[in-house]
Formats: sequence, C-alpha cells, structure tokens
Amino acid sequence: MATDIEFLAHHEAGHAAVAVALGVRVAWIKIDPSNEKGMTRTEGTTALRDALIRLAGGRAEAVLDPMSRPHRLAAIEDEVLLWEVLERHILRKLPHLDVDELDRRCDAIDDRLARCCLRLVQRRWPAIQRLAAALMERNEMTGAEAEAILLAPG
Repeated sequence: MATDIEFLAHHEAGHAAVAVALGVRVAWIKIDPSNEKGMTRTEGTTALRDALIRLAGGRAEAVLDPMSRPHRLAAIEDEVLLWEVLERHILRKLPHLDVDELDRRCDAIDDRLARCCLRLVQRRWPAIQRLAAALMERNEMTGAEAEAILLAPG
C-alpha cells in the first residue's frame, strides 16, 4: 500500500503530466509532506483542459493503488470544482434546463472526461512515476524542471 506522501506526489505529478500532454505549460509544482498538501500551477489553459487536469490527480492516485481508499480529500475537492464548472457552463448555454436534466448532463460529461483522463494518466504512467519520485525527493520544482522529467524518454 502506498504512503500518504506517495499519494500526494503522484496526485500532483498526475496533474502536471496531463497538463503537458494537453500542451499546457506547468509554471511550478510542489508538495508539502508536513501537512500533506500540494499544488500544481499551470499557465494558458482552457476550461476543458483545466477539467482534465483537475481530474488527473485522483486518477493518478487510483492507478498508484487501485485497492486503496477511493479518493483523498484533494481529489474530492478537484471533483467538486469540476462539477461547479460544468454546471455553470451548461447553465450558461442552456439556461432553461431543470435541475434533474442539468444533473444528467453534468454526470454524462463528467463520466466521459473521467474516462479520457484515466487513459491519459495510464499512457503517461512511467513519466508520472519519475516526476512523483523527484517530488518526494525535492518537494518543489519549476515547471521547466517538471516538464523535462515528464518529456524525458524512458
């Protein structure tokens, strides 16, 4: 079973890996093992790319240890933020929807995004593991350093 720090490092590495895969720049990435918090800051993203990047943390945790608890708090927070973005976006485009139809549409979009994100994480798993190991060693790095690890062959 993975440790809390391993989950945290893989969570943030998942965000960064999906960002890079989608052509989004990583500004910086860090973890704080003392309070089990982390953050990946990106630049120049769109709403759809941001949604996939947000989902990547929880998906990376699930790939790291499929039998572990389903979601850490950070992953749940990412999912809630995504849901809020989806609701606002759909309501702006289709303001006449009732609550049940809004929920159905958000669920369908969320499911598709989650599957797509999981595929991105699985395809980039070796790079995510390399970045997570570097994060556990250093705790913080620039976007350029993270991108170099993610884009290195092997």
